[in-house]
Amino acid sequence: MSTEQAAETWDRDLDHLFTTIGHRFGRVEPCRHVRDHVRALLVPVARKNSWQLAEPAGHATPDGLQHLLSRARRNPDGIRDDLQTYVAEHLGGPDAVLIIDDAGFLKKGTTSPLAATIVRRALASPLPVAWVTADAAYGQDNRFRRMLENSGVGYVLAVPKSRFSLVGPRIDRAFEQAPDQARDAVPAARARRDSANTTGQPSSCAQCPSTTTRTAC
Repeated sequence: MSTEQAAETWDRDLDHLFTTIGHRFGRVEPCRHVRDHVRALLVPVARKNSWQLAEPAGHATPDGLQHLLSRARRNPDGIRDDLQTYVAEHLGGPDAVLIIDDAGFLKKGTTSPLAATIVRRALASPLPVAWVTADAAYGQDNRFRRMLENSGVGYVLAVPKSRFSLVGPRIDRAFEQAPDQARDAVPAARARRDSANTTGQPSSCAQCPSTTTRTAC
């Protein structure tokens, strides 16, 4: 498929998506602004605020986008449900992975509770989630790990090597005490690639200076 054909396909799919969620808005203008806003987000601009997005969205001023984000009447829960259904139908698969990521924003103290809420909603939705993965900002949270264990979903979380474990004050000591046959040292790049094929069963862990990886079913 050529770049032009791919762009046309994306354009049609976005129009279909906006038609799907259009009834969640009180007026037609906010729905059109959502379409413009999402399309502008796909443009490679350095700072994605209303001022920077207005031009690629075709707006003379950012007023419409700012109104959309702050004052426009909409049903956010309904939009979320529509998007989940759309993603499940068009992008879902039996081995789908739910990735918890901060998307470049600075981590705050509320990340784990928010992530737990996202995971619970995703598991209760039509989305086919086989397992969950996240970085050490979430892996170090006992409550978040316990929530995943209780949910029964497979998960892979990065854990700081200084984290307490049942065998000692630091989790990296557990790996130091493990017998050689329990180890399989691999380059970090290969470990990241291989993790995409994880099924939720215990697996070997690649050591790196800052983190270790724990896999649980």
